[in-house]
Amino acid sequence: MTVVEFDAWISGETDGAYRWTTTDERSERTQLQAMRERDALIRERNRLASNLQVETTLNAAAGDSDAGQPWNTAQERLNEANRRITQLSTYLTSAGWLLDGCGQ
Repeated sequence: MTVVEFDAWISGETDGAYRWTTTDERSERTQLQAMRERDALIRERNRLASNLQVETTLNAAAGDSDAGQPWNTAQERLNEANRRITQLSTYLTSAGWLLDGCGQ
């Protein structure tokens, strides 16, 4: 494996220079990418939950009891992040990963 191939492999770039040679290797790369995406989404979910609290507080202070302003999309994005986290967690669990207490 060359330096470029190793760098692509270690960084997990899906279009990196390294090309898998077996289906096991491909499966491991896919699982690694799913784990990285899941971890990033968990961080995003935490950020969105904070944004939603701020939006709710500001809407209450402004007297908006409905859905708030049209640009307040934190709840929609939070729902999408939760859906994708669940999807990735199901995939990784079926692949044999133990995800207990890992930010679900």
